[in-house]
Amino acid sequence: MTSRSISTLQRFLRSEGSVLADTIPMSAAFVDRIGATTTRSAIRRLRPGYRLVSGPFVSTSDTLAGDPQYGFPCPWITNHYRRGGKAWAGYHSSADVPRLLSPAGLATVTLSSASYLVYLANAGNRELLEVAESETHRVIQQIRRLRKADRAEYERLQHHVTIDRLKRWMRDGSRAEVLSLLNGMESAVGRSGPRPGPASRRYASYSRLPRRTRPITPTLENSREPMATQIRETGLPGWTLFWADGSRSIAAIAKLVSQELEREVSPETVSRFFEAHESLGYVDLPPVARSPRRPNRRPG
Repeated sequence: MTSRSISTLQRFLRSEGSVLADTIPMSAAFVDRIGATTTRSAIRRLRPGYRLVSGPFVSTSDTLAGDPQYGFPCPWITNHYRRGGKAWAGYHSSADVPRLLSPAGLATVTLSSASYLVYLANAGNRELLEVAESETHRVIQQIRRLRKADRAEYERLQHHVTIDRLKRWMRDGSRAEVLSLLNGMESAVGRSGPRPGPASRRYASYSRLPRRTRPITPTLENSREPMATQIRETGLPGWTLFWADGSRSIAAIAKLVSQELEREVSPETVSRFFEAHESLGYVDLPPVARSPRRPNRRPG
Protein backbone atom coordinates (compact mmCIF):
# COMPACT_ATOMS: atom_id res chain seq x y z
CA MET A 1 0.00 0.00 0.00
CA THR A 2 1.44 3.33 -1.00
CA SER A 3 1.46 5.83 1.87
CA ARG A 4 2.76 9.36 2.26
CA SER A 5 4.00 10.82 5.52
CA ILE A 6 1.19 12.35 7.52
CA SER A 7 2.18 15.97 7.72
CA THR A 8 -0.61 18.31 8.74
CA LEU A 9 -1.98 19.95 11.84
CA GLN A 10 -3.47 17.79 14.60
CA ARG A 11 -6.76 19.65 14.53
CA PHE A 12 -6.97 19.08 10.78
CA LEU A 13 -6.35 15.38 11.28
CA ARG A 14 -9.12 15.09 13.84
CA SER A 15 -11.66 17.05 11.83
CA GLU A 16 -10.99 15.68 8.36
CA GLY A 17 -9.82 12.13 9.00
CA SER A 18 -7.59 9.86 6.95
CA VAL A 19 -8.65 9.06 3.39
CA LEU A 20 -8.09 5.64 1.81
CA ALA A 21 -8.29 6.31 -1.92
CA ASP A 22 -9.29 3.42 -4.18
CA THR A 23 -6.86 1.72 -6.51
CA ILE A 24 -6.97 2.60 -10.20
CA PRO A 25 -10.42 1.71 -11.66
CA MET A 26 -9.34 -0.99 -14.13
CA SER A 27 -7.24 -2.77 -11.53
CA ALA A 28 -8.22 -5.50 -9.03
CA ALA A 29 -10.48 -3.60 -6.65
CA PHE A 30 -10.58 -6.27 -3.93
CA VAL A 31 -7.52 -4.60 -2.42
CA ASP A 32 -9.64 -1.56 -1.54
CA ARG A 33 -11.67 -3.63 0.91
CA ILE A 34 -8.56 -5.26 2.38
CA GLY A 35 -6.90 -1.87 2.80
CA ALA A 36 -9.98 -0.43 4.48
CA THR A 37 -10.18 -3.38 6.87
CA THR A 38 -6.54 -3.18 7.98
CA THR A 39 -6.63 0.62 8.29
CA ARG A 40 -9.86 0.63 10.25
CA SER A 41 -8.45 -2.04 12.58
CA ALA A 42 -5.26 -0.02 13.14
CA ILE A 43 -7.28 3.11 13.95
CA ARG A 44 -9.37 1.21 16.51
CA ARG A 45 -6.25 -0.23 18.11
CA LEU A 46 -4.03 2.87 18.24
CA ARG A 47 -6.73 5.56 18.58
CA PRO A 48 -4.83 8.31 16.69
CA GLY A 49 -7.79 10.69 16.96
CA TYR A 50 -9.16 10.57 13.42
CA ARG A 51 -11.46 8.44 11.33
CA LEU A 52 -11.22 6.54 8.06
CA VAL A 53 -12.97 7.91 4.98
CA SER A 54 -13.05 5.99 1.69
CA GLY A 55 -12.48 7.96 -1.49
CA PRO A 56 -12.17 7.49 -5.26
CA PHE A 57 -8.91 6.90 -7.11
CA VAL A 58 -6.45 9.82 -7.04
CA SER A 59 -3.83 9.97 -9.77
CA THR A 60 -0.30 10.58 -8.50
CA SER A 61 3.14 9.42 -9.58
CA ASP A 62 2.81 6.81 -6.81
CA THR A 63 -0.68 5.48 -7.36
CA LEU A 64 -0.21 5.00 -11.11
CA ALA A 65 1.85 1.98 -10.02
CA GLY A 66 -1.59 0.38 -9.95
CA ASP A 67 -1.31 0.14 -13.74
CA PRO A 68 -3.02 -3.21 -14.56
CA GLN A 69 -0.24 -3.99 -17.04
CA TYR A 70 1.90 -4.85 -14.02
CA GLY A 71 -0.79 -6.11 -11.68
CA PHE A 72 0.06 -4.06 -8.59
CA PRO A 73 -3.26 -2.70 -7.30
CA CYS A 74 -2.47 0.35 -5.23
CA PRO A 75 -4.89 1.89 -2.72
CA TRP A 76 -3.48 5.07 -1.24
CA ILE A 77 -3.79 6.23 2.36
CA THR A 78 -3.38 9.97 2.80
CA ASN A 79 -4.66 13.00 4.64
CA HIS A 80 -3.11 15.93 2.84
CA TYR A 81 -6.42 16.92 1.25
CA ARG A 82 -8.69 19.62 2.58
CA ARG A 83 -12.39 19.89 1.86
CA GLY A 84 -13.16 20.18 -1.82
CA GLY A 85 -10.23 17.99 -2.88
CA LYS A 86 -7.60 20.71 -2.37
CA ALA A 87 -4.22 19.78 -0.96
CA TRP A 88 -2.91 21.29 2.24
CA ALA A 89 -1.04 24.50 1.37
CA GLY A 90 2.19 23.39 3.02
CA TYR A 91 2.39 20.02 1.33
CA HIS A 92 5.87 19.31 -0.12
CA SER A 93 7.13 22.75 0.80
CA SER A 94 9.41 24.37 3.39
CA ALA A 95 6.33 24.71 5.62
CA ASP A 96 6.14 20.92 5.88
CA VAL A 97 8.29 20.69 9.01
CA PRO A 98 8.82 17.77 11.45
CA ARG A 99 6.87 19.38 14.28
CA LEU A 100 3.68 18.95 12.23
CA LEU A 101 4.10 15.19 12.12
CA SER A 102 1.67 13.08 14.09
CA PRO A 103 3.46 10.19 15.88
CA ALA A 104 0.13 8.43 16.40
CA GLY A 105 -0.75 8.97 12.74
CA LEU A 106 2.58 7.60 11.55
CA ALA A 107 2.17 4.56 13.79
CA THR A 108 -1.32 3.96 12.42
CA VAL A 109 -0.19 4.21 8.81
CA THR A 110 2.74 1.88 9.51
CA LEU A 111 0.57 -0.73 11.21
CA SER A 112 -2.20 -0.61 8.59
CA SER A 113 0.28 -0.75 5.68
CA ALA A 114 2.27 -3.60 7.26
CA SER A 115 -0.90 -5.56 8.03
CA TYR A 116 -2.09 -5.11 4.45
CA LEU A 117 1.21 -6.34 3.01
CA VAL A 118 1.66 -9.23 5.46
CA TYR A 119 -1.89 -10.48 4.83
CA LEU A 120 -1.39 -10.50 1.05
CA ALA A 121 2.12 -11.98 1.30
CA ASN A 122 0.91 -14.90 3.41
CA ALA A 123 -2.42 -15.51 1.69
CA GLY A 124 -3.03 -18.96 0.28
CA ASN A 125 -5.93 -20.91 -1.18
CA ARG A 126 -8.16 -20.42 1.84
CA GLU A 127 -7.69 -16.66 1.92
CA LEU A 128 -8.09 -16.20 -1.82
CA LEU A 129 -11.36 -18.14 -1.73
CA GLU A 130 -12.60 -16.09 1.21
CA VAL A 131 -11.86 -12.86 -0.66
CA ALA A 132 -13.33 -14.22 -3.91
CA GLU A 133 -16.54 -15.32 -2.16
CA SER A 134 -16.88 -11.96 -0.44
CA GLU A 135 -16.33 -10.04 -3.68
CA THR A 136 -18.71 -12.31 -5.60
CA HIS A 137 -21.48 -11.86 -3.03
CA ARG A 138 -20.96 -8.09 -3.01
CA VAL A 139 -21.05 -7.80 -6.82
CA ILE A 140 -24.09 -10.05 -7.25
CA GLN A 141 -26.06 -8.04 -4.68
CA GLN A 142 -24.97 -4.83 -6.38
CA ILE A 143 -25.81 -5.71 -9.99
CA ARG A 144 -29.15 -7.27 -9.04
CA ARG A 145 -30.25 -3.77 -8.05
CA LEU A 146 -29.07 -2.23 -11.32
CA ARG A 147 -31.29 -1.35 -14.23
CA LYS A 148 -28.64 -0.19 -16.68
CA ALA A 149 -26.94 -3.01 -18.55
CA ASP A 150 -23.76 -1.03 -19.18
CA ARG A 151 -23.21 -0.54 -15.45
CA ALA A 152 -23.83 -4.22 -14.79
CA GLU A 153 -21.32 -5.14 -17.47
CA TYR A 154 -18.76 -2.79 -15.91
CA GLU A 155 -19.20 -4.48 -12.53
CA ARG A 156 -18.84 -7.91 -14.16
CA LEU A 157 -15.58 -6.80 -15.73
CA GLN A 158 -14.28 -5.52 -12.38
CA HIS A 159 -15.18 -8.86 -10.82
CA HIS A 160 -13.41 -10.74 -13.62
CA VAL A 161 -10.24 -8.71 -13.07
CA THR A 162 -10.40 -9.46 -9.34
CA ILE A 163 -10.87 -13.21 -9.86
CA ASP A 164 -8.10 -13.31 -12.46
CA ARG A 165 -5.70 -11.47 -10.13
CA LEU A 166 -6.56 -13.68 -7.16
CA LYS A 167 -5.38 -16.73 -9.11
CA ARG A 168 -1.84 -15.57 -8.41
CA TRP A 169 -2.34 -16.70 -4.81
CA MET A 170 -3.11 -20.30 -5.71
CA ARG A 171 -0.92 -22.82 -3.94
CA ASP A 172 -0.13 -26.38 -4.96
CA GLY A 173 -2.39 -29.18 -3.80
CA SER A 174 -5.93 -28.21 -4.70
CA ARG A 175 -5.33 -26.04 -7.75
CA ALA A 176 -7.98 -27.72 -9.93
CA GLU A 177 -10.58 -27.46 -7.15
CA VAL A 178 -9.81 -23.78 -6.54
CA LEU A 179 -10.03 -22.98 -10.26
CA SER A 180 -13.37 -24.76 -10.46
CA LEU A 181 -14.72 -22.72 -7.55
CA LEU A 182 -13.46 -19.45 -9.02
CA ASN A 183 -14.96 -20.26 -12.42
CA GLY A 184 -18.26 -21.02 -10.69
CA MET A 185 -18.20 -17.61 -9.03
CA GLU A 186 -17.64 -15.89 -12.37
CA SER A 187 -20.53 -17.84 -13.87
CA ALA A 188 -22.81 -16.79 -10.99
CA VAL A 189 -21.94 -13.13 -11.56
CA GLY A 190 -22.45 -13.55 -15.31
CA ARG A 191 -26.00 -14.81 -14.75
CA SER A 192 -26.95 -11.89 -12.54
CA GLY A 193 -28.28 -8.49 -13.49
CA PRO A 194 -29.33 -6.96 -16.82
CA ARG A 195 -27.50 -7.92 -19.99
CA PRO A 196 -26.39 -5.50 -22.75
CA GLY A 197 -28.17 -5.60 -26.07
CA PRO A 198 -26.56 -5.75 -29.52
CA ALA A 199 -23.97 -3.10 -30.32
CA SER A 200 -25.30 -0.01 -32.06
CA ARG A 201 -24.39 0.26 -35.75
CA ARG A 202 -23.68 3.94 -35.35
CA TYR A 203 -20.55 2.99 -33.38
CA ALA A 204 -19.20 0.72 -36.13
CA SER A 205 -16.66 3.36 -37.16
CA TYR A 206 -15.20 3.20 -33.66
CA SER A 207 -14.23 -0.48 -33.83
CA ARG A 208 -10.47 0.14 -33.85
CA LEU A 209 -8.55 -1.63 -31.09
CA PRO A 210 -6.01 0.73 -29.46
CA ARG A 211 -3.01 -0.94 -27.85
CA ARG A 212 -0.59 0.74 -25.44
CA THR A 213 3.03 0.79 -26.46
CA ARG A 214 4.57 2.36 -23.33
CA PRO A 215 4.22 1.59 -19.63
CA ILE A 216 3.58 5.21 -18.64
CA THR A 217 1.27 8.10 -19.43
CA PRO A 218 2.60 11.27 -21.05
CA THR A 219 3.20 14.39 -18.99
CA LEU A 220 1.19 16.91 -20.96
CA GLU A 221 3.29 19.85 -19.80
CA ASN A 222 6.22 18.27 -21.65
CA SER A 223 4.27 16.92 -24.64
CA ARG A 224 4.19 18.31 -28.16
CA GLU A 225 1.43 20.51 -29.46
CA PRO A 226 -1.23 20.31 -30.73
CA MET A 227 -1.52 16.76 -29.30
CA ALA A 228 -1.26 17.89 -25.67
CA THR A 229 -4.11 20.36 -26.16
CA GLN A 230 -6.18 17.73 -27.97
CA ILE A 231 -5.80 15.37 -25.00
CA ARG A 232 -6.72 18.09 -22.50
CA GLU A 233 -9.79 19.08 -24.49
CA THR A 234 -11.22 15.57 -24.29
CA GLY A 235 -11.57 16.03 -20.52
CA LEU A 236 -10.54 12.41 -19.96
CA PRO A 237 -8.15 11.36 -17.17
CA GLY A 238 -4.70 10.24 -18.22
CA TRP A 239 -5.25 6.69 -16.99
CA THR A 240 -7.91 6.18 -19.68
CA LEU A 241 -4.85 5.06 -21.62
CA PHE A 242 -4.71 1.95 -19.42
CA TRP A 243 -7.90 0.54 -20.98
CA ALA A 244 -6.05 0.16 -24.29
CA ASP A 245 -5.01 -3.50 -24.04
CA GLY A 246 -5.43 -4.31 -27.73
CA SER A 247 -8.66 -6.25 -27.21
CA ARG A 248 -11.15 -3.45 -26.49
CA SER A 249 -12.57 -1.24 -29.21
CA ILE A 250 -12.86 2.53 -28.88
CA ALA A 251 -16.63 2.13 -28.56
CA ALA A 252 -16.20 -0.42 -25.74
CA ILE A 253 -13.71 1.81 -23.93
CA ALA A 254 -16.14 4.74 -24.21
CA LYS A 255 -18.75 2.69 -22.34
CA LEU A 256 -16.26 1.72 -19.62
CA VAL A 257 -15.02 5.28 -19.14
CA SER A 258 -18.63 6.52 -19.01
CA GLN A 259 -19.29 4.16 -16.10
CA GLU A 260 -16.02 5.06 -14.41
CA LEU A 261 -16.65 8.82 -14.60
CA GLU A 262 -20.43 8.51 -14.12
CA ARG A 263 -21.14 10.70 -17.12
CA GLU A 264 -21.66 10.06 -20.81
CA VAL A 265 -18.41 9.89 -22.79
CA SER A 266 -18.80 9.62 -26.56
CA PRO A 267 -16.73 7.26 -28.74
CA GLU A 268 -15.72 10.35 -30.74
CA THR A 269 -14.12 11.86 -27.62
CA VAL A 270 -12.29 8.61 -26.83
CA SER A 271 -11.15 8.37 -30.44
CA ARG A 272 -9.60 11.86 -30.30
CA PHE A 273 -7.90 10.93 -27.02
CA PHE A 274 -6.22 7.86 -28.55
CA GLU A 275 -5.42 9.54 -31.86
CA ALA A 276 -3.41 12.17 -29.97
CA HIS A 277 -1.63 9.47 -27.96
CA GLU A 278 -0.83 7.64 -31.18
CA SER A 279 0.83 10.80 -32.51
CA LEU A 280 2.91 10.96 -29.32
CA GLY A 281 3.94 7.32 -29.67
CA TYR A 282 2.01 5.92 -26.70
CA VAL A 283 -0.56 3.89 -28.63
CA ASP A 284 -0.88 1.76 -31.74
CA LEU A 285 -4.21 2.49 -33.39
CA PRO A 286 -4.69 0.20 -36.39
CA PRO A 287 -7.17 1.22 -39.09
CA VAL A 288 -10.62 -0.32 -39.22
CA ALA A 289 -10.56 -3.62 -41.11
CA ARG A 290 -12.76 -3.41 -44.16
CA SER A 291 -15.01 -6.29 -45.11
CA PRO A 292 -14.30 -7.68 -48.60
CA ARG A 293 -16.82 -6.57 -51.18
CA ARG A 294 -19.03 -9.21 -52.71
CA PRO A 295 -18.87 -9.37 -56.49
CA ASN A 296 -21.95 -8.12 -58.31
CA ARG A 297 -23.87 -10.93 -59.93
CA ARG A 298 -25.97 -10.45 -63.00
CA PRO A 299 -29.34 -12.17 -63.11
CA GLY A 300 -29.77 -15.02 -65.51
